[in-house]
Amino acid sequence: DITPDEYAQGEYVCLESEEETMRSNTTLLFDEQVKTKRGMRQFKTYKSPLFDEDGRTMGTVGIAHDVTDLGNIATELDILINALPFSVVIEDADGIILNANRETETYFKVDRHRIVGRHIKDWRRIVFGDELAQQRQIHEDREFEAVIDGERKVLEMNKTPIVDVFGNKTGQMRIYRDVTEARRLEERAVMNARTDYLTGLYNRRYFYEYLEERDRAEPLSLVTLDLDDFKDINDQYGHAVGDEALLKVGTLLRQTFPEGLAIRWGGDEFVVAVFGERDPRELREQAEGLLAKLCERSTVDEHTRPLTGSIGIVTSDDQNFSIDELIRRSDEALYRAKRAGKSQCCVYGEGEPPR
Repeated sequence: DITPDEYAQGEYVCLESEEETMRSNTTLLFDEQVKTKRGMRQFKTYKSPLFDEDGRTMGTVGIAHDVTDLGNIATELDILINALPFSVVIEDADGIILNANRETETYFKVDRHRIVGRHIKDWRRIVFGDELAQQRQIHEDREFEAVIDGERKVLEMNKTPIVDVFGNKTGQMRIYRDVTEARRLEERAVMNARTDYLTGLYNRRYFYEYLEERDRAEPLSLVTLDLDDFKDINDQYGHAVGDEALLKVGTLLRQTFPEGLAIRWGGDEFVVAVFGERDPRELREQAEGLLAKLCERSTVDEHTRPLTGSIGIVTSDDQNFSIDELIRRSDEALYRAKRAGKSQCCVYGEGEPPR
């Protein structure tokens, strides 16, 4: 039920493949499109040469398999995986890559046609480099870091087996998701929950969380600082100037106690937690140096005004110490410095007057 012209075109396609088979003297596989009464069909055709008694090629024999529907399925699959917003790599049971979607090119800056037909090990080396490709983490369903086109990425990889109708594994689908931005936002959210928004110092909540993670048998010293008459600065010059003063304090605390955990305890009160065996006299010298720098650097609204603070210090090597009791003692030393005239430092337990 096809026209003579259509028949001639189909016969020409067949003649071409027959001639090639006879020239090669071996079985060949061809993709052929043939017009039938069901419309155009796609055939996978195996053709083998036929030999006469003298070994001369006398013709061919062919077996054609109509794969039109399979081809349609493959096209639909291609449309589907190319619509997905993450990288998809499909491999067969031998680890040979059969397909990769367009997002794979975006993710890994590689031409997907370069990797189709290659082994998955080659793929790893191409996109991740030799060192990372050899690591076990690339073989597992988990997150890992990789440098792609000079940029560090956090990727999440999941593997899903592909099985036939009999339940036999015929391949595997790898799905890569770029979770770099998601992890960055998570880290930022965690950091925001742990830090003071103005000074960037840790907050009181994180201090208690941090203590739970540390070895409680470790000696701990607290240096507590409270600004003197800070309310007057806010009232006289405004909160913007007050915020600037708090930022200066935060910077000085980090510089003075780089080994400590600097915390904005609340308002104009700060705490530095210093872990390990420390000499109270050494801490006192550091604290007094901080107070001197604080006064030197304080300029408010173009008018020089000394910004001062009072500091209380407590140390403990008691393995069963109560952190709340340690804070109470630090506050007690702080207020002793306040009562003694402010802009001073006191160490808990020391009887001599502050210098």
